[in-house]
Amino acid sequence: MKKFLLVAALLFFAADLAYGQTCDAFLNGAKARASSEKWKEANAVLGENLEGCMGHAEYRYMYGITLAQVAPGDSAGKAIRQVQAADSLNAGADEELQENIDQAMLAMWGPLVNDGIRMLAAGQIEEAQAKLETAAELRPDGKEAHLGLGAVHQARNDHDAAIAEYQKALEIDPAYKLALLRLGQVYQLKASELAASDDPAEADRATEVAAEAVEVYQDYLADNPADMDVKIQLAGLHATLGNQAEAEPIIREVMESDSADANVLTELGFQMANSQQNELAEQLLERAVVLSDSNWNEPLNYLAFVQIRQGKLEEAERTLKAQLELDPSNPEAWEYLGYVLRDLERPEEAQTAFERGQAIPLQLQNIQMTQDPDETWNVEAVFQNRTEEPVQGVTVVFHLVSPAGEVLESKEAAFAAGQPLAAGQTGSVRVEFDTQAETPRVRYEIL
Repeated sequence: MKKFLLVAALLFFAADLAYGQTCDAFLNGAKARASSEKWKEANAVLGENLEGCMGHAEYRYMYGITLAQVAPGDSAGKAIRQVQAADSLNAGADEELQENIDQAMLAMWGPLVNDGIRMLAAGQIEEAQAKLETAAELRPDGKEAHLGLGAVHQARNDHDAAIAEYQKALEIDPAYKLALLRLGQVYQLKASELAASDDPAEADRATEVAAEAVEVYQDYLADNPADMDVKIQLAGLHATLGNQAEAEPIIREVMESDSADANVLTELGFQMANSQQNELAEQLLERAVVLSDSNWNEPLNYLAFVQIRQGKLEEAERTLKAQLELDPSNPEAWEYLGYVLRDLERPEEAQTAFERGQAIPLQLQNIQMTQDPDETWNVEAVFQNRTEEPVQGVTVVFHLVSPAGEVLESKEAAFAAGQPLAAGQTGSVRVEFDTQAETPRVRYEIL
């Protein structure tokens, strides 16, 4: 009996040895192929023999790497799961392998989140949600995935779901400022929606929700008293609630601060315009225009709106013309100019402005700039077909512009080049600039 047990033990030992040698052989073969950039062949070798090597940490790690190389978009989730399995199997035993695993997890997970954010910016909400949910599942402690999911829910006006995701991000990192700002914004949106209800009980709830937003901002400012971005949000919330006595001191502090740049003042001006505080909004936006040397169309856009609301038509005309010098393909600005000229009793000029606006086939919905590690910039823009007919092959020229207004580089792109875009539908276009630049802006023209 003892002899039989000894033989059995030797047989099992031999089997384990053969298992290890076989998996190592497959692994080494895959490494050799990968070193020659033959990623598909390396992936095929590992995939075909995966079932027999499920307990081999480095094998699972290498399989994940090859999956990411073969199909980085489609296989991102599968690749990360393989690397996660390698992480569990290794558990820090092999320090070099552990370092490689940690680096791979970060390198694979980041693009998955970025893909989700890009899809959201392009209006592909369902696709964005799928990517970001996978990212959150694969790495629950990744705050960026929860921030992205919050933005997905916010885009759907699902305030409670957005709040839950932003709170998850803040649980991971209590100092995550972007999540805090988004959380406060959603509380504001929810409060505004409740306040607009005909149900008195809902209106009472609006005050409670707004108070939660105030608490979020004030808690943060207790530890970060000089943070202008959060002060802007708090001032806007107070103004929305009609608490002008609380809002105005913050606004004056922001206006007098040396750190208040054009971006800060434009954001606060927008907040005041939304709160019907037109005079304050005008002061803030006029200063933003001066600080940007009239080279940025966004404060001009809001300023024109505030001036029109106050009946300052001659001032609005000048502002709109300055905006259109920077943004000549903005149909909305041309139409506003047409209404202003009409009310100034200049019908022929008004008709020309209306015709200019009507001739522009696309309406900008969203534009996003991202920077590569080499400090060059990419731009992705989402346009909507505003005509009643399909559009195809519209040329859009993007200009990378310095803060001083100098055009650093221009790139052309064909919008809807492959398939016509139906009336009312949206589509995206992307350009990659070659020029390195600090804090540039982008302008566009539709030809």
